[in-house]
Amino acid sequence: MRIHLFLKVSLVFLAMDACESCEPEDLLDIECQSQKAEDISAAEDAADFFRQGAINDENLSEEEFEETIADINSTLEDTKRRIRDRPCN
Repeated sequence: MRIHLFLKVSLVFLAMDACESCEPEDLLDIECQSQKAEDISAAEDAADFFRQGAINDENLSEEEFEETIADINSTLEDTKRRIRDRPCN
């Protein structure tokens, strides 16, 4: 928890250095966009994990494999859209 808080504070200071004329609201938006990028990256990592599981599953037929990959990709795109559309408060 302390490391996470330290990283968030560090990000704010880095954003302040990069954006000398920004308002505090802009800095919060930068942090929010950074968090969204992290969340999208985590979703992509999870999708890769599930894709690899499907690739390694010898019991899936070709059709089941294709359906599974399509479901994973569809879920990933929906998740990424929800993350991007999430408001920054």
